Amino acid sequence: MGISRRTMHRWLARYEGDGLEALGNRSSRPAHCPHQTPPAVEVIVLEFVPATPVLADLIRSEVQFVSSDEQTSSNSHGENRKVESIRFLPTKVHGALDYIVGLALIVAPNIFQFAEVGGPAVLVPRVLGAVLIVYSLITRYEWGVIKLISMPYHLMIDFLAALFLALSPFLFGFSSRAPNAWLPHVVVGIAVVLVVIVSKTQPGNSMATRVTTG
Repeated sequence: MGISRRTMHRWLARYEGDGLEALGNRSSRPAHCPHQTPPAVEVIVLEFVPATPVLADLIRSEVQFVSSDEQTSSNSHGENRKVESIRFLPTKVHGALDYIVGLALIVAPNIFQFAEVGGPAVLVPRVLGAVLIVYSLITRYEWGVIKLISMPYHLMIDFLAALFLALSPFLFGFSSRAPNAWLPHVVVGIAVVLVVIVSKTQPGNSMATRVTTG
């Protein structure tokens, strides 16, 4: 079986440049990928990810890093499958909870009778409740109206907002008040973190199809 003239000239150029070793099989992997994450950004994210496993899972759902180590890539996919196995809560259910929790946070000062405390104790849940409803309206899931942000980013916001809510009594110094003025913040914050951990990062198949084609 013959070879083309072009191939012969390419082999000769390799031989003249690097000798017989240059004629061995070479990887077909491109030398440069225009879509690859910049190395500086990759280092920062990969250093931050191990310290926050929940955010790590969400980041992996939205961003894929290019790696030259195939074994590392295989291990990463295996870890993702293990994490996904604990995500059983459909986005449709999560979305309903978003609006319920958002409304509950807005009226929490009245329900738990700490509205007279005022200050951050009242402002934090009400502001977070309103913000939760707003970014739920623009999430690409079953309950979104203007579908702008993806579910992984929505869950990252949920996670950070829930942490802030749970820590707010200690950050703003109203943890010394009666339990009804600060305990709801902690309980709801922890509950939302748990919901984030078990929530799926993508909507159902029919919803995903509508988002793609819409």
